[in-house]
Amino acid sequence: MHAVCKITLNDRSVRLVGPPGAARAMRRADLSVVLVETHMSGERVSDVWWLLYGRAGEPALRAPQGASGEKELVDWLMSLPGFDVDALTRAMRFRGNATFELWKASAPS
Repeated sequence: MHAVCKITLNDRSVRLVGPPGAARAMRRADLSVVLVETHMSGERVSDVWWLLYGRAGEPALRAPQGASGEKELVDWLMSLPGFDVDALTRAMRFRGNATFELWKASAPS
């Protein structure tokens, strides 16, 4: 499979370049929610999308499974305090249409 999206990261931000070639980026400090979405796209074939939401709850980045840099993105997300590894495991085993919350920022005190 040929990756059509490229994810690049550093300690403070994530950047996604994908069709139609436009780049989107967000700072880690602005991340509010991380979801994974699964879709059945054919017989026993599941599409997986990584969804990152910004500070105001707006969709910020949507990266497909198989994107270049996906492993680094998952490692980056798993380093978030309170990241739900069990939810990630359930999502990766699920065969159907569903959304799983993997992480949510703490409410400001």
